[in-house]
Formats: sequence, C-alpha cells, structure tokens
Amino acid sequence: MVGVLWCLSVSTLSFADTSTSNQKTLKNSPLFASGSTLYWQLQGAISKHYDVDVYGIDLEDNETNDLITSLKKHNKLVLCYFSAGSYEDWRSDKNEFDKLNDLGNPLNGWPGEYHVNIRSPNVRRIMKARIDRAAAAGCDAVEPDNTDTYQANNGLALTEKDQADYLRFLAHYAHSNGLKIALKNTIELIDSENFAELFDFALNESCYAYDECDQLLPFIHAGKAVYIAMYEKNNKKSRCADAIEKGFNLVFYGSDYALDGRVYETC
Repeated sequence: MVGVLWCLSVSTLSFADTSTSNQKTLKNSPLFASGSTLYWQLQGAISKHYDVDVYGIDLEDNETNDLITSLKKHNKLVLCYFSAGSYEDWRSDKNEFDKLNDLGNPLNGWPGEYHVNIRSPNVRRIMKARIDRAAAAGCDAVEPDNTDTYQANNGLALTEKDQADYLRFLAHYAHSNGLKIALKNTIELIDSENFAELFDFALNESCYAYDECDQLLPFIHAGKAVYIAMYEKNNKKSRCADAIEKGFNLVFYGSDYALDGRVYETC
C-alpha cells in the first residue's frame, strides 16, 4: 500500500478558515483562469483543507450530499467528473445504455469499463442527463473523461471527426446549462479544432511524460487554466520550473492513479 504523503508546501487551513487572498482571487478573476489552482480527488472521503481555487470531485458520489454546497460556501469552484467516453458498470444509469449498440471494447486496464459509441443518440442522451445532474447539483464546471477514445482500440471504428463532433456537442450542452467545461487530455485536437477557444480550461494527465505539455499553451495564451496531473515525480525540479514559467498548475498524485487523497504534492 502506498504510504500517506502530504506536501507541507501547500497552505493548509481548517476548512472553515478560507483565506481572504483566495476570496479576492475568485472575485476578481475569470472562473478557471490561468494561474488558478486545483485539488483533484475522485475517490474516498474528500480532504477539505486545501487553500486552492478549484476542487475536482466525482459527480455521482457527491451530487446528493452537502459537499458541493459546503465547498461553494467557502469560495471554492467545484469541478464535477463523469466519464463521457466509457460505460462503467457501477454507475446508477448503467442500465440506460443499449449494450448491443452503445458499447465497444473494454478499456484496457480498467475492469468494468467499456468504450461507448459517441455517435449514438442514446449515449448522447445519457450524457445530457449527466450534465443536467451536474447543473442541478451546483457544480461550476464538468470534467468529461475518456474523450480521446478514437485513438484507442475501441471496437467502434470511431474517427477523429467523430471525436471532435462529440466534444463540440458536450461543450455546447454544458454551456447551455451555464456550466464551464474542461478539455480532458485530447491534446491532439487543440490546434486543429480550435478547442482552446471552445473549452474553458484544460485538465491533462501526464503530458510531461510524453513531452507534449507545450500543446496546451493556447489555453494559457487565452487566459485559461491548465491543470496538469503527474503520477510520477521524475525530473520534478525541472518540470516544476517549466510549469511555473509557463503558467501551468502542476500537481503530483499517487503512482497507482487512485486519486483518493493519499498523495498530493505541489511544486
């Protein structure tokens, strides 16, 4: 089991004592602006003591408790996760998928998940309902995951054009509900589809491991946040220096990808 690791370079507070400086940042800056900070936890009891601008949490696990309301009362923006590109066999709406027509191959390494047919009207109806739920729960933005499945062995013959069309659909529907939306990974489409204009900010996993972080700079140039999660700390010093220079918010999480609050280390 990975041991607990908390980085004391992050300002930690009791949750009730939100800093005045953080309140000013949120009041005077665009939402999810370049330079804002993210704490991201998708499993387990949410650690509430970080002095950051944005909390990223799982939508379904938190839409009926008081966490979202509590975070917003303390001037945190709330980013709500759901998978837009995969079927997960533990979700409450799993029976709404047509397994014959909506599902493709299993996601490699993720038991219980299958790629979904992003061209399917039924899949899009389900995703609209998830975005509706996020708006009703009080989320400020959504993080639709697995939106680069056209590159995977999806079993559905999905194309780059299909993926770009689906991402536009998600962005427009989120915006119609008054929500901001993250471009999750999917770096290859940023320039060709002008997604730094359509999406409100970017959330990326492991771009430093693949030497592709510079492809996220159009978001910075547009004044929008780029949140980067790394799951290993190789070359941490140089990567942090690069992230600070370019305006990225770089955070290191556990190498097991659990995102359960045990590991959170900033530059």
